[in-house]
Amino acid sequence: MDGKHCPACGKDIGLLAVIRAPLPNIGMRCPHCRAALKYEPGFYSVAALAALAYLGLLFVVVPKLMNYFADPYLSILAAVGVSALLWQPVEILLTLLLRHRATLALKQGGTPPAAPPAPADDTPPPSDD
Repeated sequence: MDGKHCPACGKDIGLLAVIRAPLPNIGMRCPHCRAALKYEPGFYSVAALAALAYLGLLFVVVPKLMNYFADPYLSILAAVGVSALLWQPVEILLTLLLRHRATLALKQGGTPPAAPPAPADDTPPPSDD
């Protein structure tokens, strides 16, 4: 398998399934079969380096924003908004890295995928003739 396709159903999980998970090995589910997934090997060192780079960027940007506005509440609101906006490219780059470099696996002890629905019976009901 690769880092894009669910090992349970074989469908591409997309970017959103990875982005919505708090961490690559916690809370990630296939959007099609709802199987609990994780990435192997763990990329915690890459995520830690990305978080450090992000914090360094915030260390440079946020003080400049705090001095830009006269109102302290507006400064804090702007800093929070800019922080959220600056994290999105980091999140997308980490997701693309995981999809290309890691392997998706079923999580041990996770919820197994749901069984497919039974096919509908198209036979007409018996008549009383």
